[in-house]
Amino acid sequence: GVFSMNYKPELIKELLKLTGMEGFANVGASMVGFSTDDFVKAVGNDVLFCLGDLTIDSSGVLQPKGFFATSIADKVAFGKIIAAGKKMGQGAPVDGKLFYNANDNYFAIGTDKSLVDDFVGGKQKNRLPFLDKISGKPVGGYMNFQYILASMKPAVKDSAAQALHAASVAMWDNVYITGGDADNGAIRQHVEVNLIDKKMNSLKALNNYLNTMGMIAKKNEDKFKEEFKMFDSEVDSTMTIKAPMSQL
Repeated sequence: GVFSMNYKPELIKELLKLTGMEGFANVGASMVGFSTDDFVKAVGNDVLFCLGDLTIDSSGVLQPKGFFATSIADKVAFGKIIAAGKKMGQGAPVDGKLFYNANDNYFAIGTDKSLVDDFVGGKQKNRLPFLDKISGKPVGGYMNFQYILASMKPAVKDSAAQALHAASVAMWDNVYITGGDADNGAIRQHVEVNLIDKKMNSLKALNNYLNTMGMIAKKNEDKFKEEFKMFDSEVDSTMTIKAPMSQL
């Protein structure tokens, strides 16, 4: 998945003022060596976040690769933020698992050192197909459901989860998000969810999908009730419970 945004950093400070949180934010920031003014001065207008290469480790925990980048407006002020990040990260569980790099224009941090270094070094020249559909707007996002579902296959022994997974694979394709344009005091957004079956009416496809979900859930519920009934029948209802000696 990818999410990008072009924004004014000053808006964050204004939002903190509006919510009455600016004082708390400055106190917290000052503890690690910078202020909200430093943040506004340091960061540029562009932000990029990516999540991909989903894998499941031996314990069954999902381990995605994450990547975050932002443009730099003032390198000296941004240095304070990097120093604060180092201070907060000392001894943290993620220490040694996150890598960062920066040049005069961009800062990047992520779980893959080669990806971070290539981005900062200008070596990432891949023009992915979905970029054409989310570029040109202040906000852009893309998520590939097929890739996510392929990385989250349920255990073979869980037939209900397998059925739910198969129905989802047959239903969802991807989603595009664009917007961020101001129009008469409102913000315009566009969300486009694409299904695998491009010929079927989307409402009919959604209805069929929900019906399938309902039938799988009902079948799983009936199976649970049957298993509970079998377990209950094995319990000896004629067990004798002896009263404590103090009550005799």
